[in-house]
Amino acid sequence: MAYSDEKLLNDIRAVADTVDRSPSLQDYREYGEYAATTITRRFDSWQDAVARAGFKPHDAETAIPEDDLLRELQRLAEELNEQPTVEAMNEEGKYWASTYKRRFGSWSNALAEAGFEPADVRTKERISEADLLAELERLADKHGEPPTFQLMSDEGAYASRTYVNRFGSWNEALDAAFD
Repeated sequence: MAYSDEKLLNDIRAVADTVDRSPSLQDYREYGEYAATTITRRFDSWQDAVARAGFKPHDAETAIPEDDLLRELQRLAEELNEQPTVEAMNEEGKYWASTYKRRFGSWSNALAEAGFEPADVRTKERISEADLLAELERLADKHGEPPTFQLMSDEGAYASRTYVNRFGSWNEALDAAFD
């Protein structure tokens, strides 16, 4: 079911009333009516959604101390009983995986900084094709055109090479998503 922008923004405002401040992503996950990913996909980012709702967004890039980011990775690992994935962080973590990618250069670098061993991609659970295609569509919606290989590397939830490995080429991945 598609929700109107105004309905989503009103829900952010309701959460702000509940917490009596500009709501954080964690506040919204706790008190909001809709999935946080619905809002971030609709408005491009949590910061943009909060600003559109009329609040000053938190500066997620610099406001979160690096130690807090690493502790959150460790906390989530304990909760899950396994090394956190991008998907797990986005669904259950306090911060977005993209924050880790920007601060540490990649999700793998963030995991290494937190003391985890690099995952063996051959034994790691595969990302579903539906999730890969949904991420292409999300970036296309955000930018008004299919994403480039570089845009996926810069802003995507998954590595561009994952698409090449799975679909045979970047263009074949785009064909699967948009044809």
